[in-house]
Amino acid sequence: MRVRATLTILSLLLLLNACGNDRPETGVDAAEHWVSSWGAATTAAYPISYNTDAMTRSNTPGLEHTFRLIARTTLGGRAIRLRLSNSASLMPLSIGAVRIGLREQGAGIKPGSSLPVTFSGATSTVIPAGGQLISDPIALTTSAGSDVAVSLYLPGISLMPSAHAQAFQTNYVTAQGAGNAAEDDSGTAFTEQNSSVPVLEGIDVLASKNAGAIVVLGDSLSDGVGSTFDGHDRWPDQLANRLQRAGIARSVVNEGLTGNSIDCPLGLPEDGPNAVDRLDRDVLSKSGIRLVFLFEGTNDLANFCTAAQLKASMTAVVARIHGKGIAVIGATLIPRTDIHFSPLAAADRLVINDWIRNSGTFDHVVDFDAAVRAADGGWDPQYDSGDQVHLNPAGYRKLVDAIDLEQLTR
Repeated sequence: MRVRATLTILSLLLLLNACGNDRPETGVDAAEHWVSSWGAATTAAYPISYNTDAMTRSNTPGLEHTFRLIARTTLGGRAIRLRLSNSASLMPLSIGAVRIGLREQGAGIKPGSSLPVTFSGATSTVIPAGGQLISDPIALTTSAGSDVAVSLYLPGISLMPSAHAQAFQTNYVTAQGAGNAAEDDSGTAFTEQNSSVPVLEGIDVLASKNAGAIVVLGDSLSDGVGSTFDGHDRWPDQLANRLQRAGIARSVVNEGLTGNSIDCPLGLPEDGPNAVDRLDRDVLSKSGIRLVFLFEGTNDLANFCTAAQLKASMTAVVARIHGKGIAVIGATLIPRTDIHFSPLAAADRLVINDWIRNSGTFDHVVDFDAAVRAADGGWDPQYDSGDQVHLNPAGYRKLVDAIDLEQLTR
């Protein structure tokens, strides 16, 4: 009876997916909608880049292997769906099988929780070059803080050009030629580890209408450089935990990308498309957005873009988000004293921060600069991760403590 009931619920949910991301869906309770619960910005996996995993670099072919990717939801729901990406590829990507379950420990899955993932009813699919794909709904109930395990079997020979390079957590992969291990709940087939996230770019949950998503548009300071590996103590993680403790139905979707800039053309290719170019893909396409958190711009200044250019870029980003009826919180830029940050960049940072605080461009402002700067206004070594650019977990906690939670729900 349990299997029959599960299949009945799943069959009902499959009928709902054709209706789009957020439009009313036949058969879905009017008090529910889809909300993004987890995300990872993808970029091309260049041969030499922040991506240290050879198996997901664009010049390394994979052969008959399965990934088991771990994602921590920041909002729960009674159903779930996956967003897969081949956005950085010039070739189609074959997906042989996908399953999802609740992670128990390591690569192991909680018995009885693993379910097949389908795409328009099919268990295999092809993502076209440059494409993205949303799965059919899956009848898997999750709560905020659930670790879900997504198993992706890639048949034949495949190249992996679309990935999130720095996940700051352990993921798992089978040896080359191992074949389809998606149904291996024990995890014993996953003999190798991986710290990047290929293909998987988002997870949505079916949640109540009062729930909503906060999307963080940022760089390495949001991506998590300086945080604890497998520690989930990046500032978006800590913000999600704070919201959960307060009983506020908001997810936090981290679209930070290491090396990223807002619109400065002088970055490296592996820094990914800048915020202006990836805004639709990484932010506006998400489900159930209530708010966007813009914490980016330090790399623009480090790459010799001026304060005037940065103001124009931020204004353009905010205008596009406002055009979708979504509010924007602007965060001031924290100090940095590494060799890439010139005296002119440091002076422009002060100009930008004054503009963020006082221009009225943003719906709300959070003063991250004031939260972590030293008494003299410069870099505070007690929050240094070791490179005078990125914060340690205590510093990221200071950013979260500076946030007025009421601003996130107005």
